[in-house]
Amino acid sequence: MRVIVIGAGEAGFHIARRLVQEHQDVVLVDREESVIEAISDKLDALMILGNGANPRVLAEAGLKEAGMLIAVSSDDAANLGACHLAAANDVPMKIARVGDPAYFREDLDIRGRDFGADLLINPAQEVAANIERLIAAPGATEAADFFDGRLQMVGLRVGEGSPISGRSLKSLGDTIRDFGFLVLGLSREGDVSIPRGNTMVKSHEVLLAIARQESVPALMEFCGVQQTPVERVLVIGGGRVGYSVAERLSARNIKVKVVESSEKRAKVLSQNLPDVLILHGDGTDLDLLRSEGIQEMDAIVTASDDEETNLFSALLAKRHGCREAIALVNRPDYVPLIYSLGIDATVSPRLVTASVILRHLKGPNIISQFTSAFNDAEVVELEVGAKAKAAGRALAKLDLPRDALVAGVGRGDEVEIPHGGTTVHGGDRVLLFALPEARIEAERLFR
Repeated sequence: MRVIVIGAGEAGFHIARRLVQEHQDVVLVDREESVIEAISDKLDALMILGNGANPRVLAEAGLKEAGMLIAVSSDDAANLGACHLAAANDVPMKIARVGDPAYFREDLDIRGRDFGADLLINPAQEVAANIERLIAAPGATEAADFFDGRLQMVGLRVGEGSPISGRSLKSLGDTIRDFGFLVLGLSREGDVSIPRGNTMVKSHEVLLAIARQESVPALMEFCGVQQTPVERVLVIGGGRVGYSVAERLSARNIKVKVVESSEKRAKVLSQNLPDVLILHGDGTDLDLLRSEGIQEMDAIVTASDDEETNLFSALLAKRHGCREAIALVNRPDYVPLIYSLGIDATVSPRLVTASVILRHLKGPNIISQFTSAFNDAEVVELEVGAKAKAAGRALAKLDLPRDALVAGVGRGDEVEIPHGGTTVHGGDRVLLFALPEARIEAERLFR
């Protein structure tokens, strides 16, 4: 299938790379020559320089033959314009990234189809939801829900004094079974491996595990992650992301303060967030942070539009006693360095957007899918076909690729974290955790 991706930044590149791995015919369009040149030798896709909302450019990209158009440039109008043209040419699926929250106001009754789009994605809302999940699981580097929230995957950094550091998974086996969770992978500097029984857990690695929602606190205790409810949060930056984060957290009865550098924007925030304390100031001003009790804050979320400000503010907060720091970054290559400096979690608006869109690109039997923002791990929820090779067989008997495993099985209203003796049947739902090179081969077993 031909897929046209408008915008070749981090989000567009991430989406295009995934589609190329699935052997789709991908065309990537961007108006910046330097962006095209930077990725031209990294992707087996047709690159076109031009405005993605221009009919001539879309015709050159093969719009009439396209099965899908995904518009993720930074220009809302261009993204919606591209979807409108795609709809006029009967492209079956159109997805647009739209940053302006006005397009999502319920009182205006605006729908994506009014612009020709089947799905509108608002990055600020998606990022805020991601941060809210991290706040709800203090100490997690990443969190994602599956099976309607009944299972949760979390990433947990293994500290120097963690009780699991320096031990093999085999030696931890009884405890893992008692707590009822499954270790999916170990990540170091963005590289993920699926561990075996003799794999040693090392400090500074991120352990990826899946557990029932109610068992996540026990999982964190097992990993030596301190569990203290978050009651006070400082947000640096009152832009779209900061606004959404403050709104969500205050709705959970968390005491929120927002530091905003623009006096005009601070007034807007004060008018619209009555339960949030809005402060006009510089998020890197140590005197301001101290006067607002940074040492007593449970968490800081640095959500300004400036990446350096986010990193510096987070580091200042951690150094002066704030328990947890979450920083917005758009450069995935920064992440290993950021973690080594002591920042607890990072969120990339561009990669979160890509991950959300990829979740909606469903292949045969696929119900949903999740791509990690900061490593290569992929999670796919799919339905087992009646005639699939896996149907009626125990998981231990399946010839799964080495870099894939089944992380969950659902049947009717029941969901379980499986073991080798678990048998899957046609119509069951399975949660597949895999590295990119193994995912497609593993999926075939369940179709």
